[in-house]
Amino acid sequence: MKTRMKQAGGARRSMAAGIAAACCGLVFAAGAQAQDFPKGTVKLVVPGPAGSSIDNVARALAEHLGEAWRGTPVIIENRPGASTTIGAAWVAKAPADGHTLLLTPTPFAQTPFLYRNLPYDPVKSFAPVAQIADSQLWLAIGSDIPARTVGEFVALAKGAPGKYSYASAGAGTTLHLYGYELAKRGRVDLMHIPYKGVPPAVIDVAGGRVSAIFAALSDLEPQVQAHKLRILASTGAQRSSLTPDMPTLKELGFDGFETAGFLGLFAPAGTPAPVVEQIARAVSEAIATPRVGRALASYGYEPVRSSPQAFAALLKTQLEVWRRAIGEAGVQME
Repeated sequence: MKTRMKQAGGARRSMAAGIAAACCGLVFAAGAQAQDFPKGTVKLVVPGPAGSSIDNVARALAEHLGEAWRGTPVIIENRPGASTTIGAAWVAKAPADGHTLLLTPTPFAQTPFLYRNLPYDPVKSFAPVAQIADSQLWLAIGSDIPARTVGEFVALAKGAPGKYSYASAGAGTTLHLYGYELAKRGRVDLMHIPYKGVPPAVIDVAGGRVSAIFAALSDLEPQVQAHKLRILASTGAQRSSLTPDMPTLKELGFDGFETAGFLGLFAPAGTPAPVVEQIARAVSEAIATPRVGRALASYGYEPVRSSPQAFAALLKTQLEVWRRAIGEAGVQME
């Protein structure tokens, strides 16, 4: 009897030792993966064209990461189209080893509610690495419109139903959704005029053919400096450091504009956590450099240093915000 008990106890101890050894092996392997990263060229996929704001930010980031990773090539791969979905779908299918990353803006959190049958899931198909920046938008009107505040513009629109309009970069874009929200919150009739991109939309507002637009500061500034546009307010929960004297719509009593957009980095789902953490640390260090900071600021982005966990929480919030907004606007893309 005692012999059998001793044998059983020995077996349990051997099993426990084996499990402990296996766990140690997994930890060691994960640590080794992080130490060995990167093993080759890293691709930074940008779901926008060459020369776009996100492309230029990506190039500044890639330059720093290449230096931080001992001269490892970090190359930009532009895969624009379908509101970030083409680039995102490509990264979702890439090997989960950290060598293919997606740098994407806010539409990443909107497309699940705009398009049917996406070839990926925004949560299950990706590993959030880090938020890189907040991206607020600014409300601007043509300088020929006799309004100096959002309240005055809304009053004009209420007094002339059907006369005033807002431009966007296309149905379902952030610009469209914010314009819809302004009309709803202000209880005014504003006609939506969609364009194929931001530049022609801004030009037509500056030319007096459309009344208003929500856009990035970098898109508006040339026409503001030419005295063809007037900025009235910004989105976001607090004033932007880029325009500290400009009120937010929230300050002015217009709810629904508190959530800032984002610029963030994702890896394919299944990328080892130590590798994700290592990339996140390198990105955080990059954001603190003058080179990357200047690139972000020049396009109206507010630099953010975050962790994978913080970015995952932000993504969850963004998905809920845009699910509700798109549902209320009744937008559905083919």
